[in-house]
Amino acid sequence: MGKRDRFDAFVAGAGKNAKSLLNKAIQAADQTDDGKFGFADVAVIAEGIGSVVKKGAQEINDLWGFKIEITSNVDLEKGGGMNE
Repeated sequence: MGKRDRFDAFVAGAGKNAKSLLNKAIQAADQTDDGKFGFADVAVIAEGIGSVVKKGAQEINDLWGFKIEITSNVDLEKGGGMNE
């Protein structure tokens, strides 16, 4: 096997590994179990993050008496579109 053949095999192997890694990342991020990573998945992740932030804000309020209001211009119930 010559240098060119080894290089071609290396590139082909790297491409397969990259595709496999990307597929695994999509599966990990796919929150709606549809095999794709899209806006619905982002909305689910954002809702989870929002819940954590709200809980943290409530804990700060309980411990220190600070009133924190969490607002967003994204409507998670409509698939993550911007509020008007």
